[in-house]
Amino acid sequence: MGRHVIRTKNFATDAADFILDEAHKALGERSEFRIALSGGNTPVSIYTRLAVIGHDLPWELARITFGDERCVPPDDRQSNFRMARETLLGPAAVPEKSILRLRGEIDPQVAAQEYQDQLDLMATQRGEPIYRHDLILLGLGDDGHTASLFPGTVALDETIDESLQTLSQS
Repeated sequence: MGRHVIRTKNFATDAADFILDEAHKALGERSEFRIALSGGNTPVSIYTRLAVIGHDLPWELARITFGDERCVPPDDRQSNFRMARETLLGPAAVPEKSILRLRGEIDPQVAAQEYQDQLDLMATQRGEPIYRHDLILLGLGDDGHTASLFPGTVALDETIDESLQTLSQS
């Protein structure tokens, strides 16, 4: 699909419509819709709208992951999972089995590895070399950060590991 830029005066409505259209396409092609949710404040109105217009979407066929999470418990007011649960997951009655939550309440290194292992397992179970999303939502913070990648931090020095380099060359 590639990148898609939405230019609109009705951002939440148009973005929610776009997500719903992509969900229907993926469900029609593979009977599964894989989406990575964004955190922060950007998606609140989008998720709220999507919960309303996507009420009849077969959410049991969705696989919802998170592009980022804060290092807090899931009920903390800063939790991206909490925001998504309150604006989309709960109101749309998304079943728990469709949600892969990053555990922000544990050691970040352990949580990241656990999450990666779960994504790798799901890919392996489907005969795929790497887990692929149908849609990845990214917000943009006032300082230009996205997906918890902040300007001037060591996280930006991370490089792709050897197994992914081999995969991308094949």
